[in-house]
Amino acid sequence: MQAEVLIPHNSAYRKIINYFKSIHFINVFVKKINACRKVEINCILSGASLKKSDNVLDIGSGDGYWTNYFSKKCGTIVGIEPYQEHLRIAQNKYTGIKFVAESAEALSFKSESFDKVISVCVFEHLYNDVTAFEEMYRVLKPGGILAATVDSLNSKYISDDYKKKHIQDCYCAQLYDVDGIIMKLEKTGFKNVQANYIIGSRFGILYEKLSEKFGIFAYLTLLPLYPVILFLESNFKQSGYKIFVTAEK
Repeated sequence: MQAEVLIPHNSAYRKIINYFKSIHFINVFVKKINACRKVEINCILSGASLKKSDNVLDIGSGDGYWTNYFSKKCGTIVGIEPYQEHLRIAQNKYTGIKFVAESAEALSFKSESFDKVISVCVFEHLYNDVTAFEEMYRVLKPGGILAATVDSLNSKYISDDYKKKHIQDCYCAQLYDVDGIIMKLEKTGFKNVQANYIIGSRFGILYEKLSEKFGIFAYLTLLPLYPVILFLESNFKQSGYKIFVTAEK
C-alpha cells in the first residue's frame, strides 16, 4: 500500500536546518534547551509508562534524538520516518536503533507487534490520519498504549492568520481540537481515549511563537526561563498550542 505524505521541500532554509541537525552537539544542545518540547516529552513518558520489557514504535522519528532518548526507558524501539534527510541523520548517528523509511499510513510491521506506540507532534502532518490510526491500532498488542502529542493552536492567544501561516510553514495537513482527536481514535477502535491541552499559558504560547520564528536564537534568549515554562505548563489547560493524547487498544 502506498501512502502520500507531507515531505518538507528542500529549500535553502531547510538545507541549512538539516546541516545543523547533522552536527550532533548542536542538534543535541538545541533539543535540550527547548522547554516546550520537554513538556511534551514528559507527557509522553508519563502517559506511555515505558518499561524495560516494552517493544515500542516511534511514529515520525525525525533525526532520531528523541527515539534514542526513549530507547533508554524501554526494551526495544523502532523509529519510522518518511523524510530521507532526517532518516539519514538518525541512521548515521544512532546505529543501535532500527530506523525505517515508511509512513504511518502504511506500516510494514505484523499485527500486534508493539506494546506501545509513541509520537511527538507528527499526526498533524498526515494526509490520512484515520488510516494511520487504524495502522497504529493494528500493530499494537491488546492492551497496548498509544501516547502522542499533536499540534492544536486552539487558543485565544493565537490568531487565525497565525494558524494559516503555521499550517503552511510547518507542512500541516490539519490541526486538532480535543473532541476531534478523541472522536477519530474512538472511531478507529481505541478505548479509554484521554486528550488534554498542553502549553496553554500566555507565556508558553509566546515561547512557541518565538521558537517557531527565531529557532535556536529564541531558545538561547529564553533559556533563563526554562524552569518557569516547565512550572507553568506542568498541568493540563483549557486550551493550548498542543494536545497530549493517550489511548488503549
